[in-house]
Formats: sequence, C-alpha cells, structure tokens
Amino acid sequence: SMKYLLKDKEISYNYSASLWLEMLSEKKRKSKVLALAPSYLSKELAYLDPKVYKRSNLGPLLFNDTEVKGISKGINTTLLLDEAADLAGLEQLIGRHTILHIAAHAKVDDQDHDFSFIGLANAVEASDTNKLFLIDLYNKDWPLDMVVLSGCETGIGTFQSGEGSMSLARGFSYAGAHSLIHSLWEVNDQSTSKIMIDFYANLKEGMNKSSSLRSAKINYISKQVDPIAAHPYYWAGFIAHGDMSALDISSGINYYWLLLIVPFLFFRQIFLSKKT
Repeated sequence: SMKYLLKDKEISYNYSASLWLEMLSEKKRKSKVLALAPSYLSKELAYLDPKVYKRSNLGPLLFNDTEVKGISKGINTTLLLDEAADLAGLEQLIGRHTILHIAAHAKVDDQDHDFSFIGLANAVEASDTNKLFLIDLYNKDWPLDMVVLSGCETGIGTFQSGEGSMSLARGFSYAGAHSLIHSLWEVNDQSTSKIMIDFYANLKEGMNKSSSLRSAKINYISKQVDPIAAHPYYWAGFIAHGDMSALDISSGINYYWLLLIVPFLFFRQIFLSKKT
C-alpha cells in the first residue's frame, strides 16, 4: 500500500549522455536468448562444511533453474544449466544470440574492481577459474541487444572520477551491450526469479524494457500477502540502463495455428484433386 515512485513513474538510467547515444540500437533483430543457470555447492555440502560455504559465499541457488526455464517459455532460448553453464559454453555460444541472461552469483572486489566476477558452474573456491571477471569484459566484442545480470551486486563497483561506477554491468556496456538489467545489492533468489519471469513475459507482449521491469515489480508487490515480502529489498534492487526500446522477443511460431492450418491444407489439397 506504500506510495512508491515506481507506481507513478517509469525509471531507467544511463552512465552518461555520450554512452547512452552509443548504446542506442538502430538495428531491430529477432531476439534469441542465451540463458545460464550454473550450479555451485550442493545444499548438503553447504550444511556439512559451513566453513567452505562461509568462505566462498557461493552456495546453492535454489531458484535460478526455475528462473531461466520460466523466461524461456514462448521465447527462442538456449539454456545452459548446472555444470553446462560454464565459461567455455558462454564464449562458444554468445555470438549466436542477441540477449544474454545470467542467473548466477556475482562478487564485487572492493580492493581491485577489475577482479569483480560472475561465478559460473562450480566456481566455489578463490582459485577456481570458471569465472567471468570485469577486466575480461573490456576485451570482448559482444554487441548484444540486452544483458540481464540476475545476480547480487552486479551494478556495484568502485567509483572513478569521470567514469562513474566500474561495475560488472558497466563492463558489458564496454563489450558492446545496448541495454542492461542489473542489481544494486544482494538480491533474494526467489523474488528475483518471479520478477524476471514476469519481465520477459512483458517484453513478449511488446512492452519496452523499463516498462517491462516496472510492471514486473508492481505485479510482484500486488501478489504479496505478507507485508515483509513486499519490502523494497525483494524487488527494488534491479534497475535498467541504456536503450529501453522494445525487443522482437517472441518465438515467432504459434503451434496452435499450425494444428489448424496443416489439416486445412491437407483437406484442401484432397478437394482440389477431386475437382480436377
């Protein structure tokens, strides 16, 4: 029941006017999503070895699989799940897609922002190599229409004069992404899953990116019976940057129409054959 600004205004952000102009996309492409939901420590191992869980803080995500499977409904999507959601799989497939969605842990390095990273499959220990570091993104050529970083603190980074916050999301803008959806704090896994599924459903209906995110948040708030679950912590962490124009995101195939059209064409052919 709170009078949040969200309920009256549609909000999006840009790092600067010049970068915003660079991120505006003139090409309208048919969207194809690459969605990653890596696995980490098993739930059982996290409880058996709490020291490891506390040290790595990359414990199991219970809803990231649900999230990426939910967003893929009716959308042309390639899913990389569990151990398949690794760095090699990402780099091999990203060039064939226009949207990247990563439902994964992310960690900010407060001492050297270049080594903030997204942890992919089984990236638990500090020595694990299956991580996508911010410094690596500066050398990538990934001109994606949208990048969704559905993890913790993906929009947080060290402030640099004249540059702003050097976050993981900012790294994707340097790599060529035209728009970004990212987080400002340690977000809740379950509420994030619900919001992201709604976000893509709204995109599929033709809404632009900022409208889709706003509507998904409002829908989440409206469904909460417990006022604690409607607290901004659960929904306000995600923001949108860059080009907010709508995407051509539907799969383009309506199988229900095919079920009607194929028999019609079959019987039409029989009818025409009899006439001749």
